[in-house]
Amino acid sequence: MGRTDELFQAVRESDFDRAQGLLAEDPALARAAGGYDKTALHWAAEVNAAGIAGLLLDTGAELEARTSWGATAFDWAAVMGSRQVADLLLMRGATGLNLVTAASLGRLEDLRRILDGGEDLTVTGPHFRRDRPGGPDQDWPADAACLVGD
Repeated sequence: MGRTDELFQAVRESDFDRAQGLLAEDPALARAAGGYDKTALHWAAEVNAAGIAGLLLDTGAELEARTSWGATAFDWAAVMGSRQVADLLLMRGATGLNLVTAASLGRLEDLRRILDGGEDLTVTGPHFRRDRPGGPDQDWPADAACLVGD
């Protein structure tokens, strides 16, 4: 098992000490991507490991890194319902809070602000779109939660 896979495993198991040790030995792991360009920060978002997400960011993880299907760690946290990680990522400057992500995370105050603010409610951009180059199935993992905006 390579070092990147070891870190991903530690994150999936929410093993903070192991993740911290691996990152201390090789801080570049914080920015490493695996299959579908998923990073350790995406994995932390998937399993709602806020402590590890903070550690990754402090070590140099890219906040807005995207998977091959266009999801940032914040997007993934919203899809997976990982509220603690989503809140941390927003505090650290993540973008992507919109009607869909606010609803997914149960952020009622943000929903009210968006609905009452007269904002464009269309969710557009590269997030979770199946019309990416190469066709709908290239770069889309079979288990990906997908939202189609158009």
